[in-house]
Amino acid sequence: MSGRVYALCVSADIGQLQPKTITMPYIHGKSIIKIAVADDHDMFRELVSTHIDTIENCKVVIQAANGMELLDKIEAKPNTDIVLLDISMPVMNGYDTAKTLRKKFPETRILFCSIHYNEMALCRMIGVGGNGCIHKGASSGELRKAFTEVMRNGQYFPFASRKMLDFEEDGKRKNHEKDRDFSQIELRFMQLICTEKTYKQIASDLEITERQVDYLREGLFARFDVHCRVGLALQVHQSGILAEEAA
Repeated sequence: MSGRVYALCVSADIGQLQPKTITMPYIHGKSIIKIAVADDHDMFRELVSTHIDTIENCKVVIQAANGMELLDKIEAKPNTDIVLLDISMPVMNGYDTAKTLRKKFPETRILFCSIHYNEMALCRMIGVGGNGCIHKGASSGELRKAFTEVMRNGQYFPFASRKMLDFEEDGKRKNHEKDRDFSQIELRFMQLICTEKTYKQIASDLEITERQVDYLREGLFARFDVHCRVGLALQVHQSGILAEEAA
């Protein structure tokens, strides 16, 4: 993740000074992490924001009670590094907010803060562009760790095991660039596993049997060398397969 500073450069055509954005790299332990907190519970939002400001190199720059308010405020501060995002909010929920953030502010990292952390909820968080999730009852130490991991490694999913997330020993994600020939039904299946739909509902959407869904799932697990739905969802989004299909 990067911060931004502004410099002046001379236009050769018109000889006038124009602003130019220069991207500065994130330096762990030195860069200030600028954080937005979006939660509809006022006391929780304010207490968490106050606590975050006590964490070294962290600063809350935005507070919002719903997704719409967050998007309005982040327009004025587009260099926000992390959004700590609740899921259940009025006006615009966390999932819909994350989709918009990912499109309009692709460099901003999204850390869901929720009581929901089952397999399908994690898949949906990944599907809408989330970089991680932390439980609302987590310790202050884990919150600090989540900010660091999201900034340094791009993701933080503590409820999934290392094996589930399919990490290499050095912490880097596996690369499946060499194997990208997928059928339309496989692509559609990969889209649907990045939601909270059950496999039975996915079978209905695809108009196939549950047994055929089992074959699809096991085939893709083997192809991506993963062992669960969350691992597949992460690999699908890290590879950019669905983004390419949408384009």
